Formats: sequence, structure tokens, C-alpha cells
Amino acid sequence: MSTAIAVADKTKKAREYANTLSADKSTTTQRIHAAHGLIELYAPELVKSLPAGVNGPRLVDYAKQHLREKPDLLECTPDSLMASISRAMLGGFELGGPRPDAYIVPFNTKLKLPGGKEVWRKLATCIESWRGLVKLVDNTGRMTRQPVVQAIYDGESWELTTRDYLPAVEHRIDSENTGRKSDDDSKIVACYAVFWVDNETRVHLMQRAEIDAIRDKHSKSRQTWESHYREMAYKTVIRQMIARGMLPVSNDQAEKMRRAQAVEAIEQAAETSQVIDAQTWSVLSDDTPAIEAAPEKVETSADSDGGMGDRQ
Repeated sequence: MSTAIAVADKTKKAREYANTLSADKSTTTQRIHAAHGLIELYAPELVKSLPAGVNGPRLVDYAKQHLREKPDLLECTPDSLMASISRAMLGGFELGGPRPDAYIVPFNTKLKLPGGKEVWRKLATCIESWRGLVKLVDNTGRMTRQPVVQAIYDGESWELTTRDYLPAVEHRIDSENTGRKSDDDSKIVACYAVFWVDNETRVHLMQRAEIDAIRDKHSKSRQTWESHYREMAYKTVIRQMIARGMLPVSNDQAEKMRRAQAVEAIEQAAETSQVIDAQTWSVLSDDTPAIEAAPEKVETSADSDGGMGDRQ
């Protein structure tokens, strides 16, 4: 009986916080308090599912701070906001700061409610940075040293070779290179990553044409690429390594993150011209309605890529 009462109290409290977040009359301070309250309600369960060695309280503090720094996220639906924070925590990701593992992006999205009514809502989605992908690999416990992820600028000497039957990159980093000194992404000609997994070297290099081909095929929104090309290129290289089986990721951890993401379709909707159906995860109810995201009408705010923060 006591357990049932505790669950009922928790659900009631969650609804109160969610209503405060959703109310137009709520002040920013009230919304921050409500969002922090939701995080504290569900943090104990999330912390139990974290990878070994991850500091749960630290991630909770980062999540709270991220919402204080990005008050526009408080305009997102409570369910999508909590789902995004859950996804970040389950990956062991630190939100915000100069070099985030992940960032939460708000999307203005057209939803189809039960009964057929269509409304616009701002939904939050968690997107991993390239550093977050590195952390996913590190969470397996098989990464034996920190990786090298680099961009090659026009004019720098480089060569992809084979050493001891394994690929290797011979790259002379020129600190005086004009493109490198001016941080000019237009001068990047290739990017590569070197990982050490199980004490073995894993190397992958992609020239700019290969990176751009993947961008053109999968990304319909160019805003983030235009403002953070190098970071997106790094992410593309590492994603390719994971997709090709060159890098390990915990299937269990990845599945937990997928289940925690209420609006994964929103990220996908920005990259495809087809309508996507998704089931939302709710902190308010077990009865979750379907969402239809109209990709051609997905809108991002002007600062939706402001959390990238991966410049070196």
C-alpha cells in the first residue's frame, strides 16, 4: 500500500511541475523550479541505470545548470524535455559547458493530437556531439586511451598509409597554416579519427567530398553544418566508424537511450522529407498518444545550434 501511495504522490507531483512548465502565466523562475523538480523526481531511477564509474549527481547538476543557461528550453513540452534529459543522462553525457557531450535542441513541430486536431508545439530533442559519441565508446570499457580526432587543412602534408598491416595517418599539423590559424572551416580538406580499442589501433579518414556526400544525403538543415562544420565532420567520421563495426558501443546502453527518447522522430524529421510516426514517453501518463511530425514544417530557432561548443 505504501508503495502505491508513493507512486501516486510522485505522479501528482510530476503533474504539478508539468502544469507549471506548460502554463503561459508561469515566470522563468517558476519554470526553472518546476523543471528542476521533475529532474529530481526521476533522477534516482536514471542514476541506477548509468554506466559504471559515471558520476550521477554531477550529471544531474549539469542538466539543471543547462536549463538555467538555456531558458528557451523551458518552453518545450515537459515530456520531450524530460525525455531529452533522460537520454543524455543514460549516455553518461554532460550537458552544456564549453565542450558538451550532448546538447538539447528545441524544434517547433506540428503535432497531430488524438481526434485529428493539429497543433504546433516546441519539442526538445537530445543530440550527441562528437565528444558524446566518444563517451559511448568509452562506456564499453574497451577504449584503452583517449582518441585523436583531427581536421586536415588545405596546404598541410598528409598521407594515409599502412603500418604493421594497419591503416595509419601521416599528418603534419602546421600551426602556421592560414586556414588553421584563422579557424576557417572552408579550408578543411579531410578529417580523421584514431581510436585505441582493446589495445589495437582503429583509424578512419574521410576526405571532404565523402563527408559532404553524407551531409547532403542525410541532412536537410544546413544551419548547424554552416556554423560548426568541423564538429559535424568529426561526428560523421566517428559515426561511420561505429556503423562499420570499427568501434564498439554498448547495445544495452544504446537501447536504454532509445527508449528514453520521447521525440527521436523530431531529429529524424529534420533530415527526411517523409512523415514520421512516433510514440511519446510520458512522465504524466502511461497512455501516450501518437505524434506526427511534418518534416517540411520543422522549424529550428536561430540559436538551436548554440550548444555545439566543440571548438578546440
